[in-house]
Amino acid sequence: MMRDLFAPAGFLPLLLSSPAAATLLYVSSYSGAITTLNLTLSGNNATQSTLRSISSSNGCAPSPSWLQLDQVNSRLYCTDEGLTTNVGTISSFTTGPDGVLQQLAKTETISGPVSAVIYGDKGRGLAVAQ
Repeated sequence: MMRDLFAPAGFLPLLLSSPAAATLLYVSSYSGAITTLNLTLSGNNATQSTLRSISSSNGCAPSPSWLQLDQVNSRLYCTDEGLTTNVGTISSFTTGPDGVLQQLAKTETISGPVSAVIYGDKGRGLAVAQ
């Protein structure tokens, strides 16, 4: 997930027109890790782009299936499908400006949470699809 959210149509021209633009990306896989990547696009047509790993957390293991970023409140939520266990989980993390994740909580759910969305007044709700 991208830390800086741009409209899809306007994203690429914005990055290509700037001398250097850095974006934090949060990615997960069934390896169990959430990794923060720093994507820096620079040069004409982003020919000198770099992508590097800057942080990793196993706080959503074993089967992270969805990441939901709450950029306003500097939070990242992760659903774990529980493919290898009898239960799933929802984990929450703070997101630092440097991309480092600090785990706040981990709560068990029934097996299979596959996505989540923030909703409600001031984004205080989290709906999870099973």
